[in-house]
Amino acid sequence: WEVHARFGGTKMRRAGCGIAAAIALIACAVLTRIQVGYWQNSERLWTRVVEIDPDNYVAHGHLADLSFQAGDYARTIEHIEKSLKSKRTASRANVYCNWGACLVALNREAEAEQKFREALNVDPHFEIALGELTRLLTKHGRLSEAAEFSERSAVIRREKQSMQDAVRNP
Repeated sequence: WEVHARFGGTKMRRAGCGIAAAIALIACAVLTRIQVGYWQNSERLWTRVVEIDPDNYVAHGHLADLSFQAGDYARTIEHIEKSLKSKRTASRANVYCNWGACLVALNREAEAEQKFREALNVDPHFEIALGELTRLLTKHGRLSEAAEFSERSAVIRREKQSMQDAVRNP
């Protein structure tokens, strides 16, 4: 509207509007080019999110997953710790379980056991943590403890199956 007010004549108005539109399109193209650079891959995207919001637990969670897949366990733990600093972390049990898996990969199994147990403190029905703890305890010959966690997992699976059957066959 400002362009319209400044240029009274029809020819001047059209020329002014055309120039303004061209400038706006060029600005949009430049900004799009910059933004597209952040979307090249997941790591670059989530790194950019952390640059903008260093406490973003979702971004740290995704960067932890990407680091784990790449075998960079030290970096995985760094992002897990940052994710857990947030009170908003969606699934703390899952984060602790991922931390435990990372520690297993680093052969730090005593610490891994602690993280799996922390996951179960957050969510006693978290089947992944139950399974990982069962495997770890079995590996170290702690069979009675492993059996306890295995049984808990089996009970949860049966309960889930029963609920699913009830939904399917009301």
